[in-house]
Amino acid sequence: MNFHKAYTADPAISNSDLTMFENDIQLYHQIKILGQERVEKSSQVQTIGTVLDELLTDHENFDSKFFIMQPHQAIGRISEVVEAYHQSLLDDKVEDFNQLEYLNNDEFKRLERIITNLEYQVNWKMDTKIASIVTKGSFYFKQISLLAKGKVTIEESVKQFCDSLISNAADNPYTKEIIHKLKTKAVITKPVLTGRYKNLQTKGELDFIDINENVITPWEIKTTESHAGFISSFESFNYDRQASYYRQLIKENYPDYYILPTKFLVFSKKKNENAEIYEADEKSLNIAAEGIRIEKTGQIIKKGWKMILEDIQWCMDNNSWIHRPSYVQNNGINHLSVKPWLLRYPAEQSEDLF
Repeated sequence: MNFHKAYTADPAISNSDLTMFENDIQLYHQIKILGQERVEKSSQVQTIGTVLDELLTDHENFDSKFFIMQPHQAIGRISEVVEAYHQSLLDDKVEDFNQLEYLNNDEFKRLERIITNLEYQVNWKMDTKIASIVTKGSFYFKQISLLAKGKVTIEESVKQFCDSLISNAADNPYTKEIIHKLKTKAVITKPVLTGRYKNLQTKGELDFIDINENVITPWEIKTTESHAGFISSFESFNYDRQASYYRQLIKENYPDYYILPTKFLVFSKKKNENAEIYEADEKSLNIAAEGIRIEKTGQIIKKGWKMILEDIQWCMDNNSWIHRPSYVQNNGINHLSVKPWLLRYPAEQSEDLF
């Protein structure tokens, strides 16, 4: 859920674009090169993370971005029919339509088609089906078609849960200071920074930065199922790369400032776990930028964001968007290697292997 359309439309390369390129080179080509519209996917964790982020960084505009769904009778198949009917109106760009209680002839036929296509209550008469949808789905349709227009719809329970997480963090001795700074706008929230790596334009929308004289601390807000899980998520979700990428953008935009390692304000969904603060160390941030390559064999153990940008540049220069650059450069061979041997060495010894 990105509420800054101008930022999304900017052709510069963001950290999420790096992930998209790594995961699906053809999708990257379609969206970033050909300009096709991207379809965002959501999940409960992602929704909670977005709500938390907006409550902390842009609380005054929260109501203009989110619509809190009130309890309604439209559950199960009824909500499915109502949502499909509403979507059909949007798809056909029908702006002037009636509520379910006052359907005209064309709208009645549209709803009949939706009901038939979804095979709702196939053993009922159509009049009975319509009556059921109107009786139990009218309030829900009114919410999504009128009140929630142009907003992200969330359940009331999600908002309450996020409020409780923030309240607990505000009372916790380790996190109350940064929560206070966010609430009082003592930090810069949602700065959009642009930069350049060789011939490529880069960009990033940070959660917030804390400036103290000539020292900047970058901050990111994250959500996790548990703090134990976040430790493994740091690398698997490329949070290290995000922190390193953003830090470089800060350096380019604030050349006279000293940039501290990125801190993460992490909220856990696990019961009785308070928010905690994590800090990325310099070594992790450097590896996230440069990657790890075995000098003797050229084998890449971990790709840094600079390597990925160079891959993107290669694809642009060669207009090649079917296979990964390494596959083409290796004449149609993907090199496989199992690396459990790395685990047998302490970190300080394994460095000698590269």
